[in-house]
This record gives sequence, C-alpha cells and structure tokens, in this order.
Amino acid sequence: MLKQLFKQTTAFIAAWLLLASIFVFWVSLGILFGPVQWPIIIVSVLYVPARAWSKNIGMGEDVMLNTIFAGHYKSTISGRIGFHAIRGDRVALHMERPVNLLFWIIKKQVNHCRATIKPGDIYNRHLGY
Repeated sequence: MLKQLFKQTTAFIAAWLLLASIFVFWVSLGILFGPVQWPIIIVSVLYVPARAWSKNIGMGEDVMLNTIFAGHYKSTISGRIGFHAIRGDRVALHMERPVNLLFWIIKKQVNHCRATIKPGDIYNRHLGY
C-alpha cells in the first residue's frame, strides 16, 4: 500500500515538473518569437483568413517543444500525453488533467489530449518504446 502511494506521489510530482518546464519553454518561445508572432495574432483577429496562419505558428511551437522534450517531430505534446495516458502511464494521466482543463476553458474542447491523437503519428517509437 505504501509502495503504491509512493509511486502515485512520484508520478504526480514528475507530471507537474514536466508541465512547469513545458510552460517555461513556451513562455521563452513567446518572448523570443514575440516580435513576429504578436503582429500575426493581431492580424488574425482582425482578418479571419489569417487565423490559419496564426494557428500554424502555434502548432509549430508545440511540435518544436515536443521535439525538445525527446518527442517525435511529427507529433504534438497533447497527442503524446493522450497516447501515453491511454497506455496507462501514470505521469501522462496526471499531465492529462490540467491540459484538458486548459483546453476546456479556452476552446470548450472535451478530452483534448486523447482527441488530438492521430493514427499515423509516431509517439516515442524512435526511443525504443
């Protein structure tokens, strides 16, 4: 029982540390790319056809962060979390909750992480698992 509690606590702490580090990297990218990104975001708010451009920039940052954290360059952080949560990884299960909550608040999207899994995407097979 105590061993199970230790595993659960360790997974919870690891999940929150990973989420915090992803957030720090994302903010750093926002600062680095801000001079280019903010005008595009403003244009996409005012000019509807430019919204896809703004979304592509966000997706590019997401894929780049996933790659920095040893993920495959064709998958997103959310898809990777969802994939590993389905496989029963404790850390991914803990990470899935706040990410899903964030996307529910922003976009009213239910179960974001598992919804972003694409059958053709590769999730860490290049690392051997």
